[in-house]
Amino acid sequence: MALIDYLKAYPDELLRGVLVAGSIGSGRTERAKSIVMAALDKDFGVLVFDPSVDYQSLLNLEPNGVVIDASEFYINPLEPLPGMSLEEWAPTFIQVFAQIFGLKDPSIAILQKAMNHLIENQEKQTEPPTLKDLYQEVVTFSPRG
Repeated sequence: MALIDYLKAYPDELLRGVLVAGSIGSGRTERAKSIVMAALDKDFGVLVFDPSVDYQSLLNLEPNGVVIDASEFYINPLEPLPGMSLEEWAPTFIQVFAQIFGLKDPSIAILQKAMNHLIENQEKQTEPPTLKDLYQEVVTFSPRG
C-alpha cells in the first residue's frame, strides 16, 4: 500500500505528524504535497516548516493551513523558559533529550556533566548555550576530569 493510500485509509495517523525525507529529485516535495492535500481534505489543520516555501501557494487559500518559512526559524532547546535559570532548566532538558534519543544511564551521566560545565560557564556568557556548545562539551568529555 502506498503511503498516501495508507494515510487516506487511516487519516488519524496524520494527527501524529509526518516527516517526509529523501534526496534531491526523489519526489519528496510532490509526496509531501499529496499528504498535505489529504490532510486538508479531511479538514485537519496543517503546519508546514518549509525553508524553500514550496507550499506557500498550495496553502494560501486554505484556512486550515499555515506555512512557516523555516529558513528564518530558530529554536534553541537549551534556552530556559522565561524566569528560569539554565540550572533550573537543565534537568528538564536532559530528561526530554534522554527520552527522545533513548539514552541509557551512562550516556545521561555524560550529558549531565556536560550540562554542568555549560552551567558553570554560563555566568560568563550573555546568550544561553546551544546544542553545538553541548556537543563540544560531550566530545571533549573525559571520564577522569
